[in-house]
Amino acid sequence: GAGRDPASLNSILVSMSREADRMRVLVLDLLTLARLDAHRTMTPEPTDMNEFIGRILDEGVPGMPTNVERNLSADPVIANVDRNALETVLRNVLVNACKYAPGAAQQWTTARANGRVTVTAHDEGPGIPASDLPHLFERFYRGEKTRAREEGGSGLGLAIVQALVRAQGGDVRVESAEGKGTAVILELPAATEAPEPD
Repeated sequence: GAGRDPASLNSILVSMSREADRMRVLVLDLLTLARLDAHRTMTPEPTDMNEFIGRILDEGVPGMPTNVERNLSADPVIANVDRNALETVLRNVLVNACKYAPGAAQQWTTARANGRVTVTAHDEGPGIPASDLPHLFERFYRGEKTRAREEGGSGLGLAIVQALVRAQGGDVRVESAEGKGTAVILELPAATEAPEPD
């Protein structure tokens, strides 16, 4: 019956489009996890993390703040990673920071030590309650503060990040406290050779 009222029809179509897009993202996330559960093969190659992160930040994501500091190492930081997986990881981390700490300043840092490459994404947002921290990487987990949010995600983003990072021999952790911001720390295997030029 909404077809008789153009204003109502437009409102319904906008809502349907938004829900269809959320469903598309959910299905893609579930497919990614299914492939990882089936031990998807990674193709690691030497990758300049400073350059790679710079490109991701240049491209940006919706809601990205203007104050994003790049505290990238002056020396080359080369990791041995699957570039497609790495892009998914970095974008998920960036999207989370923009969604749950809207407008908050961010700082991205790279370092290399003891055969590992560390990437830290820190935001000056509201932080995460201590009760939520142990569950952040559980599939479909959404903290108390995000469950009521219309823009809240499916609870798969960090589960995907952890699965992709661990599949490459790395690890990820989150350090946060309410009122003190959040840091996502990625640890990846360092490369022993220089990356091929693009």
